[in-house]
Amino acid sequence: MSFFSEDLAMHETPKDSATILLMSIALILAKLRITSNATKSVMNNSIFDFVFLRSLGIQGHPRKSQIIKQVSWNLFIQGWTKCNIDGAAKGNPSARCGGIFRNDRACALGCFTLNLRTQNSLFAELMGVILAIELVAKKNWSMLWLECD
Repeated sequence: MSFFSEDLAMHETPKDSATILLMSIALILAKLRITSNATKSVMNNSIFDFVFLRSLGIQGHPRKSQIIKQVSWNLFIQGWTKCNIDGAAKGNPSARCGGIFRNDRACALGCFTLNLRTQNSLFAELMGVILAIELVAKKNWSMLWLECD
């Protein structure tokens, strides 16, 4: 391997390629760390980016969060089945609805989706409610908590 930077050339030239490689990587990482601390660029806020930068010893500059909102889930009444439903339409030809059923221990019991073709978002939400009630009747679940937009 014949990779030498100006910084390596100033010192005694190493004899074996493994030493040259290790010194080159160390030099590149050192320059990366110096450059990253001087830049105002921001990273994507992803776990992959965070872990990757940390593995190189680089402190990331995460994007500023627009809104921080605390979200929590509380157990509901024992014996009930909860169904979260959502319906949406993007233009007329692509309305859809879906829902997920969970028991009182937050375990998923099932889910559904339906393509509604040419309808609006209100129709999609209402069809989600109707489908959820029909599925609950088929499963003989007696207590249902519906939640939708």
